Amino acid sequence: MNRPHARDLVLGEQGWRWLRESEMSLLPRPVRPAAMRWAWAGLAIVLLGLAIVVLTLGMRL
Repeated sequence: MNRPHARDLVLGEQGWRWLRESEMSLLPRPVRPAAMRWAWAGLAIVLLGLAIVVLTLGMRL
């Protein structure tokens, strides 16, 4: 039995083709190292904040 994939149900054939083509047009552009550093710094800050919240809630219990 050939079931449609979940992404086909959400986007439809046309939407999925458009997404794939737009993705291909985005790929060749290289990411600047500075932007990558900011992305990693933001991720580190979010994870640190999450760890602090978890620890403070753990201390309270």
